[in-house]
Amino acid sequence: MQNLKNSVYLSFFIFLLFGCKSNDAFRIDSFDTKSYPKELHVLTVASNHVKQECLFLNAEAENKWRHQYMMYILNNNSEVIPVMYSIHQEKSVCLEHLKKVEKILNKHTQVKMCLRDVLKKDPTNNEIQDFGSLGKHPVTFESLTFDSICSSKDCYSVNDSWTETCPGFKKY
Repeated sequence: MQNLKNSVYLSFFIFLLFGCKSNDAFRIDSFDTKSYPKELHVLTVASNHVKQECLFLNAEAENKWRHQYMMYILNNNSEVIPVMYSIHQEKSVCLEHLKKVEKILNKHTQVKMCLRDVLKKDPTNNEIQDFGSLGKHPVTFESLTFDSICSSKDCYSVNDSWTETCPGFKKY
């Protein structure tokens, strides 16, 4: 009888342990900088919740420096946070960013990103992003600036000083 009672308690404990486990695919930790409160963000996100593209900006007299690297991140509330590399660039440079990030996304189910700027909702944005099997979701935030992406063994950054500014990020 005592074994049965212990077995029931063990089963209940295991049920609670796995039943209460979060299936969140998105987590954000925000940090203050010298300039602004909550301006530096470390996101942990499932790789399939990240979409990226190189946008062509049709601007006159900018020669071939008309491409903008963009990333879209789906949070747990089915809202999209746009992320950009803030410098316009040639198409080949933009595609190189895309390939380096894609390599990390394809290799790992979860990644960490370091992003900058204050996270604010944008009530005027009516853009929708298609995340394939995850559905179509509204872009509800203002754009953040891309700094770096890491997995447990791979990192890529567009900023040479990111190891000092992004908590928990290091070069491998």
